[in-house]
Amino acid sequence: MLTALVFWLIGQVLLVVAALFYARIIPFDVHDQMEKDNVAVGLGFAGALIAIANLIRFGLMPDFISWGESLTNVGIDVAIGLLLLPIARYLTDKILLPSQSLTDELIHQEKPNVGAGLIEAFAYIGGSVLITLCL
Repeated sequence: MLTALVFWLIGQVLLVVAALFYARIIPFDVHDQMEKDNVAVGLGFAGALIAIANLIRFGLMPDFISWGESLTNVGIDVAIGLLLLPIARYLTDKILLPSQSLTDELIHQEKPNVGAGLIEAFAYIGGSVLITLCL
């Protein structure tokens, strides 16, 4: 029971760290945009959280052998995710929205483009699924 509780706490801490990391790499203030009820930004943020949670889940999924091995697995999976998920956003911006900027679609419109937020969210989630399949 103690191991499960510790793993749950580790997962929660890593999710908060990932949310802070996401807020740092995005070229706008996520919190400010969500305070303005920008649903498109909220969708992108939710997709990033789901993606990183999927990577945390994958890292914590193997049978417990030792604290060192389990924490190493989680650390590697989360680090890979934090490195590759920004690349997924960049590729989404350049490949799926070649004539528009994802940031412009999310925040510089009179009415933010919810479709662009969904594209960003699914790029993150799809990227996390691909990462877990490759690991």
